Amino acid sequence: MIKALCIALTLVCLAGCSKPGPVVLDKAGHGLQQKQRPLIVGKWYSDSPTTEGGHVMEIAEHRANGTYVVSFRVIDKTGKVKDSQEAGFWGTAGNIYFTITKGWIQGSKFIPAPPGLADLEDAYQILELKNGKFRYRSVENKNVYSAIKVDDTFQFPGIPPSKG
Repeated sequence: MIKALCIALTLVCLAGCSKPGPVVLDKAGHGLQQKQRPLIVGKWYSDSPTTEGGHVMEIAEHRANGTYVVSFRVIDKTGKVKDSQEAGFWGTAGNIYFTITKGWIQGSKFIPAPPGLADLEDAYQILELKNGKFRYRSVENKNVYSAIKVDDTFQFPGIPPSKG
């Protein structure tokens, strides 16, 4: 009885020690990335309600070299406007779109972000990317964002910029 129990326990332990399968080193199979990257390059606009009763507008410019600048305009429920800008790197991996914020732009000055802050690295599942529409979901908080592609000269509509 003890011998049978020891054999069974050994088999269970060995089953958990199996080696992983081989990995593919060639990146040639990344066709999805090659199709999506050019679709994201350009300027995108979104306007979303906030849980506090206001809304946030965003103009994100994704460059072909993998850098981005995004301008935010937050309008609270009283109508107070606050503008900000951040810059960093963006990319795709499969159906994941990601950004890494490297700092903020204040006037014409770049303020670098402290290195290694997890809050400045964001990953999103791409839900839709076609016909000038980009919908994506935050992996972390599950918020869904929707943006439309706009002309390179596009600016925030109708509200004068806040005084910084």
